Amino acid sequence: MEARFWSEAQATHYYNQYLALKQGTTQIVDSYANRFLELRSKIDPNNNTPAAHVVLKFIQGLLPQLMTITYASNPGDVHQAINTAKRLEGGLSLVTQQQNAYSLEEKVAQLSEQILAMQGQPAKIPTY
Repeated sequence: MEARFWSEAQATHYYNQYLALKQGTTQIVDSYANRFLELRSKIDPNNNTPAAHVVLKFIQGLLPQLMTITYASNPGDVHQAINTAKRLEGGLSLVTQQQNAYSLEEKVAQLSEQILAMQGQPAKIPTY
């Protein structure tokens, strides 16, 4: 009797974790997907849940910037959804890096102008 109670309590615990699972703001898709699949295997070891429900639950836990396009890609299974989210994450990372580089270039130009103004020289715009 104790073993059955323990496994029911454990199953409820894992199910609650599964329901609450969301990708953290600094968490990569791979890490979220691994935890999602781990919990899914614990609450549904025989894969009785319809694939569409599993895909939707995975997508709903993604960061908002990944959720919409992953959903719109209409993945047929959770692995397709994971791969789509990973590609989007990579693309967003590239965009962010380019934006950061552009922002740094702007700051360098502004600082150069300020230094020249403090030295009483006409502002020259640096070229890269």
